[in-house]
Amino acid sequence: MKKMIALILTAVLLLSLLLPALAEEKTYDLDASKLMNQWVYIDSTAVMTPMGQIKEGETADVYPCYGLLNVVYCANPESARIQHLDIYVPTEYVKEARDNGDSTFTLTFDEEAVFTNLNGTSYTVNTAPIIYQNTIDGYKEGYSITLGTETKGIHLNADQSGKSIYGDYVRAGYIYVCVGSRGVDSEGLESRGMAPDQIVDLKAGVRYLKANDAVLPGDAKKIIAVGGSAGGSCAALLGVSGNAEVFLPYLEKIGAVMDATDDIYGARVQAPIANVDKADMAYEYLHSTEVNYHQMGPNGGDKTFDDFQIALQKELIAAFESYLTELGFDTATFKDGYLAAINKALDVYTTRWLDREQYGDAEGFAKAYDGVSYVDGKVVADSLEAFVASFMTRGKSIMAFDTEARKSWESKLFGEAHFSTSLLAVLKKMAAEGNEEAARLAEAYTQPDTGVNGEGRQELVRMMSCMTYLTGEEKADIARHWRFNNSTMDGDVGSMMAYMMSRYMKEKLGIEDVDFYLGIDKISPAGHGYPDFCFLDVEAYLDAMAAE
Repeated sequence: MKKMIALILTAVLLLSLLLPALAEEKTYDLDASKLMNQWVYIDSTAVMTPMGQIKEGETADVYPCYGLLNVVYCANPESARIQHLDIYVPTEYVKEARDNGDSTFTLTFDEEAVFTNLNGTSYTVNTAPIIYQNTIDGYKEGYSITLGTETKGIHLNADQSGKSIYGDYVRAGYIYVCVGSRGVDSEGLESRGMAPDQIVDLKAGVRYLKANDAVLPGDAKKIIAVGGSAGGSCAALLGVSGNAEVFLPYLEKIGAVMDATDDIYGARVQAPIANVDKADMAYEYLHSTEVNYHQMGPNGGDKTFDDFQIALQKELIAAFESYLTELGFDTATFKDGYLAAINKALDVYTTRWLDREQYGDAEGFAKAYDGVSYVDGKVVADSLEAFVASFMTRGKSIMAFDTEARKSWESKLFGEAHFSTSLLAVLKKMAAEGNEEAARLAEAYTQPDTGVNGEGRQELVRMMSCMTYLTGEEKADIARHWRFNNSTMDGDVGSMMAYMMSRYMKEKLGIEDVDFYLGIDKISPAGHGYPDFCFLDVEAYLDAMAAE
């Protein structure tokens, strides 16, 4: 009897352990028409929080809209808590909202209603572009944002006042979609939220929107991806890797809609790394004369390169110049183009947005900062190096991305491992020339190409790099509309990779609608800065992009 009781208790215990796992294996219906009775109303007295809880009585700058929350976009998610999206539609597009008596509404859209925004552009519920926002930061978990608040996560989608512009997308008549995604800090996942989970989830969300275009608001042929920092890299990667076959097994595994596509119309990206293997080289290329930096964190403070770091910096710069040559660029004029973009940014700032109370006029601005001068009625950079030193002060040490300690977010993306074969090649070159510190590091950076998420690490590095698709190494349908959005104060990533991508798209691929935009910024507290001065500028170029 005791043995039987023990067996029963053991069986009960095992069942209790299995039930949570079984619950995670729920299959989700991907037919959005069955969700049209689950919209909630959102205005300035109902603040949205992650996972769609509504708090009454609080105030927020939210344009009146309806939200369809926690929409799981794949049939077999690792975590429905993460792998879902939220959809927001302005009230102007709604013909009828039938109250279901439980704080939800059944919506009927008015296909004839016209929304004209402050820029004078008009949309209907079927022609409005879909702003496809990810909130990925440091390749961590993407979350459902809180409209109109600044309560969680990074705030790259803000103007220079620090005001969030998330809600302004709805105010402009766009359909706003925020997509959740797995990340390196996600807990309890078999994949551990490492590469390529982030981009796979973004692609699955796009496929869901396209598969349900007939019933959901917005034009799924005009999805514009938005993100900043690591989220900017992922938005850019989404834009360049449309329908790439290399991702299909991962999409199938989570039950994405496989008879839909994942190419998108355009992207608005800020501070993308774009090519993780070359990130350390590009950073030194931008900060070519800087050997001092201010390190953040508990061991932070003002730092100066030692002799080895200075020598390594020179080698990384030379390696990046060789890479530019491989891509077909003339290195003698490449930096001249970047300097021209800086001078254009200075002209826009001093003619349109100059704080005249602080500086008086453009000449006063030039006198206030090193690296710029007032010449023939305009503010211009003294040189690229002088401007970068004054306005783009570096915030990281050398080997800033593939760090020796393997604790950067990029290292975590690949399993807390070294990942840059380009950096390793430079270290091996220096070691062969007799540099003992380089030899030590080369040995430390040499690791077996162990598998992560079923792939070798270097294959994942290749998959997660935008240039893999731009150069045609992997076939893909590349978006035709781009805005690279960068602040001049960004000392974390810089904008050299974004500039390189924009030039490659225009000159090598013939993509016409590519804008590399720099915003002069000396006031923002964030590591990447805020390139936009006000949302009306954002609205204007999104309207122009969507009109193509």
